[in-house]
Amino acid sequence: MGVCAKQMNYGDVAWRCLDCEKDPTCIICSECFEKGDHEGHRVQLKRNVGGCCDCGDPEAWDENHFCSDHKGQHDIDPKEVLNKMPATIKNSAISVFKELSSEIKRISMELEDSENLF
Repeated sequence: MGVCAKQMNYGDVAWRCLDCEKDPTCIICSECFEKGDHEGHRVQLKRNVGGCCDCGDPEAWDENHFCSDHKGQHDIDPKEVLNKMPATIKNSAISVFKELSSEIKRISMELEDSENLF
């Protein structure tokens, strides 16, 4: 499997590895931490976290330290990612993209109108 993306909620614990993360918002779940190699790394246990596990995501985590279950995006099935995505994100995606499209269209039309004035 490519990326863990396990949803973590308030009350859950996760790990930060200051040597593997690519930014300070990156976290991995306890299962991925235990199956990964972080010996000698600077790590922090985080409590009451929210978000998704970044293990297997090369944009968030050092590829050399993915856990044994998540080897990166190259072998990921997009349907699997969608199935793991929280329902609130899936349900709001269509309306968010419609709003973004409308806003881009509005701004483009305003720019076109302002160019025609000169």
